[in-house]
Amino acid sequence: MEIITREEAIKIGQKWFFTGEPCSEGHIDKKSVSRWGCYQCKREYKKEYAIKNPKIVADIKKREYIKNIERVKAYNKAKYPLIKEDRQKYLKEYYAINRDKFIEKAKTQAMNNKEKVAGYKRKHSKTEKGIISLKVGKANRRALEKNAGVLSRKEVKIIIDNSSKCYWCDKKIDTNNRNKFHLDHYTPLANGGSNTSDNIVVSCPECNMNKKAKDPLEFAQSKGKLL
Repeated sequence: MEIITREEAIKIGQKWFFTGEPCSEGHIDKKSVSRWGCYQCKREYKKEYAIKNPKIVADIKKREYIKNIERVKAYNKAKYPLIKEDRQKYLKEYYAINRDKFIEKAKTQAMNNKEKVAGYKRKHSKTEKGIISLKVGKANRRALEKNAGVLSRKEVKIIIDNSSKCYWCDKKIDTNNRNKFHLDHYTPLANGGSNTSDNIVVSCPECNMNKKAKDPLEFAQSKGKLL
């Protein structure tokens, strides 16, 4: 850090100066023009105060956040694209290291908020995102034992968006109701079919339950689709 006297700092309108000399606590850091205080001393004082008065500090931060929320949002929006990749990498690594803690915390929170969690699940299960997540989860769990591949929510959304009828019987289906349609493996997993988007069709529950592990061509013929 470049040496700058207090007088020079005042002259150029700067809030701090630096002499290179240690403060009474032995810190070599810049000092406040108005209070002469060492910045390192100030940081350590804030840390100690936060440890002793966590609630007060939390309330102050909350008030400051609410007061400057628009400015904070604008700053974060402008900054995020610049740090997106590093941020995502850090979060993945942090989660991998602390996975057990996250799982235990989630279980504890779920146990302490059973009614709230149940209400959220009921509400979420009726949304498009919730319906897709449930269908993808069920398909992936079935395919896991056979190592048949993993479907993504994005792939399933495309399939559902392009489907308004049962693949097998042409019956109109309501994809906004998770109980009114199934994701069906065209070639059944039991017969070596894959759990990939090119092997997934949307069917009505009746057709999917009747088809089970039957050959898809034979089942299609039974539905009058093939001559």
